[in-house]
Amino acid sequence: MAKSVRIINPVTRNIGRGMAVPTPLVTRIGNWEKVKTMLATLDATVLAGFRAGQLSAAKKLKRAIRRNIRENGGSLHWVPLSEKYMEYKEELGFDPNRMLYMTGAYYWNITIWDNGFNYFVGVKKGVHTRNFFTGGSITLGQIASILEHGSAARNIPARPLWAPTFRQMGGANRIKGLILWHIRNHIRMAYGVTAKITF
Repeated sequence: MAKSVRIINPVTRNIGRGMAVPTPLVTRIGNWEKVKTMLATLDATVLAGFRAGQLSAAKKLKRAIRRNIRENGGSLHWVPLSEKYMEYKEELGFDPNRMLYMTGAYYWNITIWDNGFNYFVGVKKGVHTRNFFTGGSITLGQIASILEHGSAARNIPARPLWAPTFRQMGGANRIKGLILWHIRNHIRMAYGVTAKITF
């Protein structure tokens, strides 16, 4: 005949008559001071890595944008300038072969800034330059929008720069990869450990 056995929790009760509850012995091995430091500072380290990754991505995008402007779109397949507009640019003393570059105001005002948590790449609001069509003033944001989307009123075809360049550099996956690499690197440099980080 089979016997039934009752299992008793050794931490809370005696196993048998006269038997003491076993007391586990915990031995700390390794640098526990470093572990305490890591737990206390990990949030700040991750944030620093996150910001460094964002800044790295912003710099890469800025370089890629400027390169595409210098190279007249490279592989972006922009519609060439009309003969009439090329002649107009030449009359004003500008290079007729440079598509998105006239005075250089747009090119040189592509910049990086942050709001304390996120980085941005582009031209800031409110920066003005001369409007060669009207003789007045125009914001660089307006110029960027006209060049990006075109203008039927001015017979300017769209020459998309920002979205295609973002895709060229790898898009959101590349940004994510850069941020993850920088977070892992910050953790490794701060604590000497390799962390698996995922979004």
